[in-house]
Amino acid sequence: MTDYVKKVINGFMEDIRGSASTPAVEHLFQIRAEEERVKLDNQRAQCFHGTVAQLLFVTMQCRRDIQTAVVFLTTRVKDPDEDDWAAQTCFKIPPWNSVPVFDIGY
Repeated sequence: MTDYVKKVINGFMEDIRGSASTPAVEHLFQIRAEEERVKLDNQRAQCFHGTVAQLLFVTMQCRRDIQTAVVFLTTRVKDPDEDDWAAQTCFKIPPWNSVPVFDIGY
């Protein structure tokens, strides 16, 4: 499972490695009004969708600590905007030597 998570992190278009006190940004649950939103281009929207799907799988297998943030991002994959992208790129998955990865055997 650790290899899969590293593949997800390394496969994203921007660097999402790092450390933070929480796995999500403070503005995660704040959504702009429709007229203020700047939607993502197709390439970044597809990358966003794929990465959120992969992170959802990770939350169910071994990283329950990121579940709230990832589940919220799943509600944004249909029509993501720049704020969603920023939330994902600021999504910090702590280094593997500091947080245990629990593989439940799938």
